[in-house]
Amino acid sequence: MIPKDESGSISDGSYSLEVLVENGEISYGAMYSYAYKDLKFDKEKLELEVEKLKKEPAAKPVRVFEKVKEKPTKEELAKMTNYEITKNKLGI
Repeated sequence: MIPKDESGSISDGSYSLEVLVENGEISYGAMYSYAYKDLKFDKEKLELEVEKLKKEPAAKPVRVFEKVKEKPTKEELAKMTNYEITKNKLGI
C-alpha cells in the first residue's frame, strides 16, 4: 500500500493509516501519504519563460466602465428598462 519510486524503493514522505472499527470489525480504512520529491528546474529556461509571459496580458482586458460614445435618443430611452439604461451607461 505504500508508494514506491521507479527503482522499487519506498518513496520518501510521511504515511499514516486510519481504520474505523465497529463491533470488533474494521469497517473503514484509509491510507494518507505525503511524498516528497526534489524538483529540478533549468533556471535559464524558467527565466526565459517568465520573460515571455511578462509580455503577454494575463487576461483580455474588460472595459466595463468606459462610457458609451453615443447617447440613446429620448425615444430609445423611453423604451429601455432601468437595467438596459444602466448597462448602456456602463458600456456593456
